[in-house]
Amino acid sequence: MSLADYENKPCQIPARDPMKTNPNLLQSCLLCAALMPAVVQAQFVCETNDDTITLGGYFGHDSTVTVPSFVTTIDGLAFNDNNTLTSVIISDGITQVKDTAFSSCDNLTNVTIPNSLTNFDPGAFFDCPKLHSLIVGKFNPAYSSKDGVLFNKSQTTLIACPKDKTSYFIPESVTTIGVEAFGECTGLVGLAIPDSVISISHDAFLGCSSLASVTIGKGVTSIGNGAFFQCFNLDGSIYIPSGVTNLDPNAFSNCRRLDKIIVDAHNPSYSSVDGVLFDKGQTTLLSCPEGKVGSYTIPASVTNIGTSAFFNCVGLTEVAIDGNVINIGKGAFDNCTALQAITVDALDSRYCSLDGVLFDKKQTTLLQFPAGKTGSYTIPDNVVSIGDDAFDDCTNLTEITVPDSVVSIGKFAFNFCSNLKAIYFKGDAPQQAQHPFAGNVHLKTIYYSSGKTGWNAKFVGVPTQVWNP
Repeated sequence: MSLADYENKPCQIPARDPMKTNPNLLQSCLLCAALMPAVVQAQFVCETNDDTITLGGYFGHDSTVTVPSFVTTIDGLAFNDNNTLTSVIISDGITQVKDTAFSSCDNLTNVTIPNSLTNFDPGAFFDCPKLHSLIVGKFNPAYSSKDGVLFNKSQTTLIACPKDKTSYFIPESVTTIGVEAFGECTGLVGLAIPDSVISISHDAFLGCSSLASVTIGKGVTSIGNGAFFQCFNLDGSIYIPSGVTNLDPNAFSNCRRLDKIIVDAHNPSYSSVDGVLFDKGQTTLLSCPEGKVGSYTIPASVTNIGTSAFFNCVGLTEVAIDGNVINIGKGAFDNCTALQAITVDALDSRYCSLDGVLFDKKQTTLLQFPAGKTGSYTIPDNVVSIGDDAFDDCTNLTEITVPDSVVSIGKFAFNFCSNLKAIYFKGDAPQQAQHPFAGNVHLKTIYYSSGKTGWNAKFVGVPTQVWNP
């Protein structure tokens, strides 16, 4: 339910089926409501469902707010974008706080969590940059706190670190760093993960934009997807200990200054060469760090280039593929905005290149046009198919000429070619998949040769015009 759904609903208990009503709960709620001044009641909007009373919105302007005890759940967006709020006391009796409940409360600093709360979403305080302290009741059976940081009861899982922390030492009791546990802790500059930690969950350090260095403890075995996503200042190299056997290739996505991933030589699952991450046998290239610049030659041992392996490597200008590669994963070269050429050894059995553009071996499918190429481009005459995402993010491409041999266009084939002004088709209207031209703000006209069939006034929403070359 959205916040708008709660508007103009006073905090009251609507009539329900008497057979389903808990008399004690109803009496308790009516008593609590009766004890609240009318002006306070008007600040809260609620909805009931059997024995659950959900607080859906707060429209007051107090800096300190106590959430009433008859509430059982604080819904998502209940306090969204409340910039007068500095302190929240969640009353005993409340059992659940949902994702984004206090999102974008720019001045919120302190939250008191009662003994009754047993279901807490760590995303509840999304975008609360001044959050300083989360204090949990001593007798809460599910959660605990130490130095203002939220943990599970036994303090083996670190659940939420307040956003305003600039430095922090993770206790030795911690074995798991939870999902988004340090999310948006933009003041953190450096962090040492102790040897007690076994698992770093997905998005654990999401958006820690000032984080420049991280030491990963030797006890870590798992690092999840996007664990360090958008740690823009993570600089130089990151060391992966020997015990890590589950490392998501996208763990360091959007870490644009990271230029080396260094794996311990004794790691049984992964390896690295020249700062690039591979499987142990170096047959699969898993991830090239985004800070790598210039040209790069893929080692001859590689047969598989993983999904998104070079994603967002904005400083790469050329990638050379040796003759043994038999599979290139989806989005392998996405958003490589400076990439001028992908070259393939002539001995490769699956792929080839022509003028720096990647094709299948027979040159019937255009697989990847380097995003750094500029100006106009004419697709070769023998091409039958334009692959998925083939021209994605080619922001400097202005014109494309498509031969009459092309019969199909893959999904998102020309997405976000933001300077593409015209496409010229020599043949019949090709079959097209999902959203081939999304994000092309300057593409006003698609031209097609006179006498060709299948063309209408618009092609995938873009106006067409007869072309007489």
